[in-house]
Amino acid sequence: PLEGRVEVFFNNEWGTVCGNIWSIWEASVVCRQLGFGTADPANYIDNSYDYDYHDGFADFGAGSAEQPIHLDEVGCDGSEPYLSRCSHFGVGLHNCGHSEDVSVVCLPPAVGVRLV
Repeated sequence: PLEGRVEVFFNNEWGTVCGNIWSIWEASVVCRQLGFGTADPANYIDNSYDYDYHDGFADFGAGSAEQPIHLDEVGCDGSEPYLSRCSHFGVGLHNCGHSEDVSVVCLPPAVGVRLV
């Protein structure tokens, strides 16, 4: 799928990413890491690309209470190849709950490739 809740795999466990700060830059890194195009800019508001709090957090469901929150306060400039290369509080350190789990909507890649 081109959209969904963002989860990362660490220490043999899938966990969520919560977002007190989440912009098109972080979302685009996620989309690119998954092999898609950039994040869909229609899901962001104003020129600063602040994430729309009413239209983005836990849009695709919050993680379960038992699921860890692996990342918080992720900061990317958009050039990173992987989300793990962006700044963050540290794996497992957070000050948010699953109601702030981030989601992304990605655009398809500009050029498709396949093997037949």
